[in-house]
Amino acid sequence: MESSSTLRLENPIPTKVSNIDVKYIAEYNQNGSISKGVLYKNRHYETGALARAMISKVAPIKALHKRYRDSSLTRVYARVYADWTPIAISAKHGLQNIDLSLPSLAHEPPKVKDFSGVGLVEASRGSLIHKISVED
Repeated sequence: MESSSTLRLENPIPTKVSNIDVKYIAEYNQNGSISKGVLYKNRHYETGALARAMISKVAPIKALHKRYRDSSLTRVYARVYADWTPIAISAKHGLQNIDLSLPSLAHEPPKVKDFSGVGLVEASRGSLIHKISVED
């Protein structure tokens, strides 16, 4: 029997391993985009969250794809589903195991004068990185 501290992912999107030969991989320029497409044996090939979800027959993703086809909505939802499902399961596990009898910790927020930061966000066609520096 599992202990209460064991975390088990219930429905992760599985990864399928393929034997490929790199000599059959080629990139091509897409009209109106700086993104490149990928061909394997002269056929369009995808390996992102949407492709994994479709191959794994993830019902919510398949339903969105059936209705909205290859849209930004479908791609973003597939990426969010793949990235956040394990996090949500982990958060649920953590929340179920909070000991409310323990004392809280409160402290003064730090006084910040100069700082910099980096933010990352997943977009439909890849990661975006934003940087900021604040002085005085």
